[in-house]
Amino acid sequence: MLGRYKWFINYYKKSYIIAIIALVFDYAFKLILPYMIGNVADNIFNRNVTAENLKINLGICLVASVLCYVVSVVWNLNVFRGDDTIRYLVTTRLYDKYLKQSPEFFEKNSTGSLMGKATNDPYALGDFAGYGLMSLFDSTFYPILIVIVMIVTTDFRLTLLSVLPLPILVVVSNKIGNKLNTTFEESQKSFDKMNDQTLETVSGVRVVRANNLKDFQRKKFQDRADDLYEKNMATAKLIAWYGPIQKPIEVMTYVLAISYGTYLIRTGSITVGRLMSFMFYLNLLIWPMIGMGDFISVKKQADASMDRIQEVWDYKEDIVNKPDAVDLTENPTIEFRNLSFKYPTSKENVLSDINFLVTPGKTLGVLGKTGSGKTTLLKQFLRFYDVEDGEILLNDKNLTDYTVESVRERMGYVPQNHMIFSKTIGENIKLTKKDATDEELMEAIRMSDFEKDLNKLVNGADTLCGEKGISLSGGQKQRIALSRALIKDPDILIMDDCMSAVDGTTEKNILDNFRRIRSGKTNIIATHRISQMKDADEIIVLENGKIVERGNHDYLMKQDGWYKEQYLRQTVESAYEKECDE
Repeated sequence: MLGRYKWFINYYKKSYIIAIIALVFDYAFKLILPYMIGNVADNIFNRNVTAENLKINLGICLVASVLCYVVSVVWNLNVFRGDDTIRYLVTTRLYDKYLKQSPEFFEKNSTGSLMGKATNDPYALGDFAGYGLMSLFDSTFYPILIVIVMIVTTDFRLTLLSVLPLPILVVVSNKIGNKLNTTFEESQKSFDKMNDQTLETVSGVRVVRANNLKDFQRKKFQDRADDLYEKNMATAKLIAWYGPIQKPIEVMTYVLAISYGTYLIRTGSITVGRLMSFMFYLNLLIWPMIGMGDFISVKKQADASMDRIQEVWDYKEDIVNKPDAVDLTENPTIEFRNLSFKYPTSKENVLSDINFLVTPGKTLGVLGKTGSGKTTLLKQFLRFYDVEDGEILLNDKNLTDYTVESVRERMGYVPQNHMIFSKTIGENIKLTKKDATDEELMEAIRMSDFEKDLNKLVNGADTLCGEKGISLSGGQKQRIALSRALIKDPDILIMDDCMSAVDGTTEKNILDNFRRIRSGKTNIIATHRISQMKDADEIIVLENGKIVERGNHDYLMKQDGWYKEQYLRQTVESAYEKECDE
């Protein structure tokens, strides 16, 4: 029943043991009170009340109450601290798992679903780790102890008759719990969809406004919200049905106890005080039966959440270090040898028979039409996917012979789809070098020709970027992403069409800086602007994932191929744009 949660129970074992011991004492002190009240009642009924026995009985009640409070604090602290502990453990473990996954994982799982698993589901597990496990112990050990005390202090027949209706609560709770599992799982899925819709709208708020899609997006969100409301109401209705069912069963136990208890008093089998104590015990017994229902309900919800979380934990990481992998400790010679590649979800190769060599300090340019495979080629350097056909060699050793972390540490990457975090400009740039000085920060900003933009901002580098850099222009985002890579001063800099949104003057300034600071270091540049790569030591032209032209700028201009055609066309366009600006 608790097998899948053993990892946490073992982790938190010491606190649970302390809580259980405290709960046992709590039960014992609670069971003393009804017995002493029964004694006082019998003394009053039999006119045997004395100052001495009243002091003793009330004194015992007072001491038991104080001790009950003390041990209650102990078990509460140890049990309910488990709520936050399991939420912390699950959330951090999920986050760590997310960070280790390849792009394929994120293609298969929506952002809303992953967010729900990291935020909503851990709370269901936390409820189970705290309140749920307490309810389990309350509904197993506690009722056994109460029944034993009822039999010993009152009457076996009265006890048996009074508790007969209580198992009905357990049966009803189990049936409702099974339905709750289904409805809660549906609610979680609906919550994921609403999360996706919210993220989609917030991320694309400019597009929504520009295209007057507010009503359309509002309707879509309303549909998601309505669906979640219906799913949550289905869960609430089940719980609402369960509550009233408890009352008639409770009343039935009291009626049976009072009726038969009165008969036993008339026959002299028990006293009035013992019946009073029995009624108190019976009242204490009701909670464990309800607690069993609560435990089943909480566990069903936790099981549904655990299933969703387990899907992520069981997901096999595609990129792992070999047991004998070593660290890459120098700027290597890079060779792609007979490499062909296709995405896991694709049937056809995106890259075919790719061969080239880049020695340390050289620059490789990658050119091609949209969809020719430029971005896919650059991703191979970073080992986002393992190569199955062909090899990537670093210093004549396979890329997989090195640890992933050490390879990526040597590289700086400026992706085509840049990511700006909801932090300040400075924090975004220093992401790759946390200990960078202010001077290093400003140098990286100057190298990306972003200083003139920064000077226009009131807070400078302390300006908040907003969600995904919503307060910045496309060109500003690109230059922040470029600064982030440059501040790291990597041995190998990989740039994927990272200046497409900047104007010609800014591009020229960046390239001038680039030639100065990146001289003697390896650079891989993919772009559709030939002006950014014409000084490269070697340029390869891709078409449908294959290299169709290669050489330096001068050589390719003599070949009358696609490269020359594009260069001439872009030169004319650039001259025309310059003339228009003047």
